Amino acid sequence: MSASTTDGTTATETHRVLPETPLPDSYFKLTVKNHTDIEQSTDSQKIDADLELKYTHQKTNDGIILTLYSMGLDMYQDGVFAEGTIMTRDKFVQKEGSQKTESSFDELSPEQQEMFAASFATNLCKIILDTNQNELGRKILSEAGFAMLTEGNVNSLRLMHGPYHHGVDRWQGVKRIPMTYGLIMDCPVEYARIGDSGDEINVNGSFTKDEVDSPQADVAVKKVSCTLSGKETFDENIGEYTSGELTLQYKFQIFQKDVQIGTMEGKMELSLERVTTKEK
Repeated sequence: MSASTTDGTTATETHRVLPETPLPDSYFKLTVKNHTDIEQSTDSQKIDADLELKYTHQKTNDGIILTLYSMGLDMYQDGVFAEGTIMTRDKFVQKEGSQKTESSFDELSPEQQEMFAASFATNLCKIILDTNQNELGRKILSEAGFAMLTEGNVNSLRLMHGPYHHGVDRWQGVKRIPMTYGLIMDCPVEYARIGDSGDEINVNGSFTKDEVDSPQADVAVKKVSCTLSGKETFDENIGEYTSGELTLQYKFQIFQKDVQIGTMEGKMELSLERVTTKEK
């Protein structure tokens, strides 16, 4: 049995609609739009990925506990929608072309239920911070959840929550940037207060290196460069960055057996919003 859906796709299966875990009264919503141009000797591709993450921070005496509530990802190839997923504690939505299937938690396999319960609406990991919000380390609280969501997605969740120094106008930090194919870059960043209120922060950074560690043993990643710029807003009352827009542009070359096999050039646009659903 099939039926039309509100997003224009066709639902290929019916399923039971069950109550869903409510979002907290206040949470963060991070959206990431990533465009990558892949040039190879045989062909070229344009890949777009739209990611949305909803999560919370629970303050501790030495950092925060990170809890993820939902993750949605849509993939496009050469401008055409290819596939997408939405995952929460209560459902798993899959989209491919014009087809869409949705499974509630009790319709998932026991293995999937275990992974979803370990990943969403539960304590995922603890981020250890110093007094200036510099990340000192991570303690995984849900091994299965961390494995499912991957370190790259956790790094994405940290991109808009960098250091903050009280009483100074400028400071430095490092943003750990997750890239295509598991590549990670640590980009030095400078923060500077702007405006009269003092809560708006200008963010700028750049990184160049002849070669970086490759996630694949037989592949070398060379001529790496990136630039990062944007603005964020820090709320002194809650001690958090609560909104902002960042743009990252990057480029690198891929070699195999000392032969260049491709070039990747892309742009990542991030937007952070703190959503409050009830009046305090």
